[in-house]
Amino acid sequence: MKVVTALTALAISTGAFAAADSSLNDLQYLPNAGTKYGVTEYSHTKVTGFKSNDVDQTLGYALKDNLSLELGLTYGHADGGSETDGLGDITLGARYRLAGFSNRFDIVGGVSVSPGDEEVDSDGDANNYSGGHALNVGVEYGNKTNERQWKVGAYYNHLLEATTDFDGDKEKADAHGELSFAAEILTRIGEKCFFKTSAAVEFEQKHDVEDVEVKGSTIWSLGGEYQHFINSDLFVSAGATALLPGKSENRGAMRYHVGASYQF
Repeated sequence: MKVVTALTALAISTGAFAAADSSLNDLQYLPNAGTKYGVTEYSHTKVTGFKSNDVDQTLGYALKDNLSLELGLTYGHADGGSETDGLGDITLGARYRLAGFSNRFDIVGGVSVSPGDEEVDSDGDANNYSGGHALNVGVEYGNKTNERQWKVGAYYNHLLEATTDFDGDKEKADAHGELSFAAEILTRIGEKCFFKTSAAVEFEQKHDVEDVEVKGSTIWSLGGEYQHFINSDLFVSAGATALLPGKSENRGAMRYHVGASYQF
């Protein structure tokens, strides 16, 4: 019992130290209790015959030194012969720190809510909803020093049944899962400058759409991002990510983004 009590006290105390030592660009960002924060990002994704432009807005609030909540909104437009346009799914997320100081262990999770069905008209144009809700959970472990940080994570996303309305003819996609693994390294390259490298892989489970089997898929990604601090409460970033399908006959894509992260 004394050992358990000591470990609990250590987790609580190190969690508090981690919050006090928080920096806006932490790979496992978790600010002091009462801090409000946000991320605004514009991205452009391009592959042969397809391109998309998205604006993502994240707003967060730290309820405690070891717990934060987030709301995510997105607006997107895609053109691949037919067009997709409009507001996307709404995301609600949370981060809870079990222990942390130089080494940090977090649990993350959330939900994605589709306000309506995915709707496709007779011309093939569609709204930007997925047509189904999703639940996700993950774990992250990382280390932070003054000059460098690293983080590894494992995540599971459970996609619930989704509905696509083809001009009045509805089609159902069965619930299925996505499993992903990711790693990131953040390196200081100047007094106010950092560079982040990232790598990830995502496996999507095979599933049925109206009794027709859709094969599972694998997507690899490799990215880099430059960050520059304006002050301790604001930094801007720009980067690119290569999206590589697991099968060589499928086409890869490039995603470019610029953004700003801030706290107040």
